[in-house]
Amino acid sequence: MMRFVVDDNITWQDMIEIEPELKRLYEKAKKENKPDLPEDYCANEIFYKQLKPEIVKLVGWGARKKELNSCRAYDKAYKKILNALPDCQHESVLC
Repeated sequence: MMRFVVDDNITWQDMIEIEPELKRLYEKAKKENKPDLPEDYCANEIFYKQLKPEIVKLVGWGARKKELNSCRAYDKAYKKILNALPDCQHESVLC
């Protein structure tokens, strides 16, 4: 079994240098910030249907690049990209 060291102190900058697709996903999330969002806009729907399926291919246990194969990398990418989205505009106990 091959073993490798995962850097638990990896930064966002390190991560986007290793996997530039992460920056693309972050920028995609930021582009959702518009002044005229519809009143039924749901950031969670955008995140879980569009962004998260791509994130899991890039970081965490399913990462293509071994340097990003950790829970810590996954958590950082997940939070960074999710937090780039605007708030949901609708009222729901689920969001």
